[in-house]
Amino acid sequence: MGVPPGLGSRAGRHRRGRVHPVHLRAPGGLPAGQDPRDRRGGPGLARPQRGRVCPPRRAGEGGAGRGAAARPAGQAGLSVHVLLAPDRFSGTLTAVAAARALARGWRESAADDVVSEVPMSDGAAGLLDVVAAARGGTLVPVTVPGPLGVAVPAAVLHVPGPGGGTAYVEADQVLGAHLVAAADRRRAATAGTSAGLGELLLAAVGSGAGRVVVGLGPGVVHDAGAGLLAVLGGTAAAGDRRDDLLEAGGLALADLRVDDVLLAAARDALGTVDVVLALADDAPLLGLHGAGAILGQDPGVGPAVAQELERALGHATTELERTAARLVPRRPSLALADGAARPGPPVAARSPGAQGHSAGGATGHAHGAAAEPARLARRSGTGAGGGAAFLLRLLGARALAGAELVADAVDLAGHVARADLVVTGGRVLDAAALTESVPATVGRLAMARGLPVVAVAEEVHTSRREVAQIGISGTYEVVERRRAGVAAPAGETGTGHPVAPAPAELLAARGSRIARTWSS
Repeated sequence: MGVPPGLGSRAGRHRRGRVHPVHLRAPGGLPAGQDPRDRRGGPGLARPQRGRVCPPRRAGEGGAGRGAAARPAGQAGLSVHVLLAPDRFSGTLTAVAAARALARGWRESAADDVVSEVPMSDGAAGLLDVVAAARGGTLVPVTVPGPLGVAVPAAVLHVPGPGGGTAYVEADQVLGAHLVAAADRRRAATAGTSAGLGELLLAAVGSGAGRVVVGLGPGVVHDAGAGLLAVLGGTAAAGDRRDDLLEAGGLALADLRVDDVLLAAARDALGTVDVVLALADDAPLLGLHGAGAILGQDPGVGPAVAQELERALGHATTELERTAARLVPRRPSLALADGAARPGPPVAARSPGAQGHSAGGATGHAHGAAAEPARLARRSGTGAGGGAAFLLRLLGARALAGAELVADAVDLAGHVARADLVVTGGRVLDAAALTESVPATVGRLAMARGLPVVAVAEEVHTSRREVAQIGISGTYEVVERRRAGVAAPAGETGTGHPVAPAPAELLAARGSRIARTWSS
C-alpha cells in the first residue's frame, strides 16, 4: 500500500502545479492521507487537497514539513528530510541494522535527501543497542545464569547523567527464546529460573545509577520472578527445601510459603533506585488471556502443563501479595536520573482498575504493594518476562509502555519535529501492533505534527482504515508475498504469525522503492 500512482516518483516532484506527498496537510487536524469524504474502504491514502500546490524550491531553502528545521548549508534544493525509525526484524536484523539498510536503499534513489536514522525498540530484544546508538554510554559486561542455569553473557548499559544516570537492562539477554532449544522449552517453562535477571538488576544497581530501566518482553521462563526474588535476598520456607525452592521453577511454587523477611530483603536490595519497567508485553500473569494461557499454545509446552503452572503460580502470587500488603511501601527517588522528559502514561494507567497514576506519569510515586489493587497478578503487563514484571511491580517498580519509554530516551519527538517524512516498521504489522508497538508509537508522534508516516513490515495484516487511526499513510511488505506468490517460511514472532526473514539487502531494496514513490 502506498500513494496513488499520480503522486509517484514522476508526478509528485516539486514543480509548480504539483503536490509532493510529504507536503500534504489533511483538513480538520486529521493525519495526512485521511480524508473524511472517502467512504470507499476507509480513509484514503495521501492525496492532494483542493487548491494546494508545491511551488518550486530554491537551493538553500529549508524543509517544507511543519516543524522541520532549516537545512544545513549546501543541501540540494529538492531535498526531503526523512526520518527512519524502525523496530527490529527477524533473525539477526536488529533495529540499528534495519535503519542502516533502509538508509542505504533510500540514498540510492534520493541522494539529495537528508536521512536521519533513529532505530527504535519496544523494550524487548535490542533495547541496549538502540539506546546506545542514540545516547552513548558504557556497556558493563557480566556473566549470569540463563533460563536453565547455564552461564550466558549479558551486559548493563550505563548512561551518565544527573543523579547517577540511568542503567538499562535487557531481560531478553537472560530469558529469551534464543537461549533454549526447542526440545527444552517445557523444562524451561516448568523448571527454568529468572535468577539471571536478578543478577543483571543487581549489577545495574551497583553501577551507581539513580534509575534502572528493565526491558521486558515474553520469556521462556514462567516462575513469576521467583528466581529474581531469590537473588535479591529472599529465601522461602517450605519443608526441607528452604534455600532452593525459589530457583526450582514455576511448578515448585505450589508449595511456596512466604514471610515478611522474604520481600523486605529483596526490596531493600534495590535501595532508593527508581526501577522502571519498559514493557513490550501487556499480558497479565494469570487469567484466560494471561501469560500462562499463551504459554499453553506453545507445542513444546502444551495446555496441560500450562494449567499446572497456572495453579502453582496462582498460589504463589496470592502468598506474595498477602505478604507484600503488610510491608511499608517503598518510596524510591522520583527524579529521572538522565534528565530526560518523562514518557507517557504508565501501562497500568491504561488498564481497568488502575489507580493513583498521574496523566503523564510525571508526579506520582512508584507504588508499593500496599497501594496496588487486589490481584496484581491479573493486571495488564504483569506476565512480561514470565512474571518477572509481577515481582518487580510488587517490589515498587513502575511500569511504562516500552516503545514510549524508548521514544523518550532517544528523543524521537525532537527528530520528528525536524522531519518531512517518517518511515517505521518491524516484523509484523497486525491488529496487535496498532496499540503499543514501535509503528504505533512513531505514527502517533508524527500524526500530532501532521507528518505522513510509511510503515514497512515482513507481513502486513491491516487495512488502510486501521493504520490511518495511528497516523500511518502507507504500508509495504519487504517482499510482496501475495503478488510474487512467495510463501513465508515459519518463524516465531510475539504475535504467533509466521514471518519471512528480512535480510538487509531486501530491506534496502524496499527502501529504495519507497524513496522513488515518496521523495523527489
